[in-house]
Amino acid sequence: MNCDNKYIMWLSSLNNIKLSTRRKLLDYFGSGQELWLADSKDLKYSEILNKTTIEKIVASRYKYSVDEELEKLNNINAKFYTEDDEEYPEKLKYIPDAPLGIYVRGKIVPEDRVSVAIVGSRRITDYGAMCCEKFSRELAQNGICVVSGLAMGTDAVAHSSCLKGGGITFAVLGTGIDTIYPVCNTNLADKVMEKGCLISEFPLGTKAFPANFPIRNRIISGMCDVTVVIEADEKSGTMITANHALEQGRTVMALPGNITSRLSRGTNNLIRLGATAVTKTEDILEELNITIPIKNTKENIKNSGKIINGLAPNEKLVYDCMDYEPITIDEIIEKINLNIQDASCALTMLEVQGLIQKMSGQKYVKVL
Repeated sequence: MNCDNKYIMWLSSLNNIKLSTRRKLLDYFGSGQELWLADSKDLKYSEILNKTTIEKIVASRYKYSVDEELEKLNNINAKFYTEDDEEYPEKLKYIPDAPLGIYVRGKIVPEDRVSVAIVGSRRITDYGAMCCEKFSRELAQNGICVVSGLAMGTDAVAHSSCLKGGGITFAVLGTGIDTIYPVCNTNLADKVMEKGCLISEFPLGTKAFPANFPIRNRIISGMCDVTVVIEADEKSGTMITANHALEQGRTVMALPGNITSRLSRGTNNLIRLGATAVTKTEDILEELNITIPIKNTKENIKNSGKIINGLAPNEKLVYDCMDYEPITIDEIIEKINLNIQDASCALTMLEVQGLIQKMSGQKYVKVL
């Protein structure tokens, strides 16, 4: 660790002082160590702080132990990087309110890797989950790093699907990196760290305060070339992320949704205002100027055609009655003349062959 990092780590912990003010102090004193050593007179002479803020800074030094914080980092195999470290994401340096430093657990990949943020509602629908899973998995298969926030719903689907596709994923937390929230995503966090990493600007031990999550959203978009919004209400944390991306000059893409669905209001409105609609992974890759070899695309179509043509009669019957909207086995039986045992067997075979996907709530959907 750079010798100055431990002092910038202290400065980063002063969340009761505006980030812009902390950055001014760092610029004025030239280093975190010099700021740490500055007395009340030095701080007053800078003309950056009022009396109350000077008192906060001086008092913080008695409560904060640099050595203890470094020991805590080492105990969880974590690192703290500042803008002077090559591990600090290059794209993040260029956003207006870049964090002074970031805590990292896991492996932070080379900066030249293309990254896409996938964000959306915690109350993800089957439609949203299907699209999120497909985009995240296929992006991973094309070497794209998927970034999200480890929340329930869209974030969890994005991370897990990226990992299933053999990819690397980053989770940007609204807590300290030693505090996983929600707790039910602890196992997922462990898997993320095996291939990618957890990232946070918040000090170790920071709990899940609601105000922290909108703050961290600028890091999710700031680390990425493109932000893809799966589902969102008009007023939500997801829309905050999308707005951050626009302010940062990054591309925003949105999944078109059902006009009667509350969770599609945000995405449909983004598209109306000029965001690019995304209906397939190729749309995202095209935005990133990444071309899928035509040969492979033709081969995939040809192979899927062969599979469909070779289906058993019951399998073909079930497949033809399905669409790209989730459907239950009871609804399938109502459409065709099959008993539940034959329909269930056909669904299993279709899923094995990769033609359909089983969703939550015992629903199925076409994927080819």
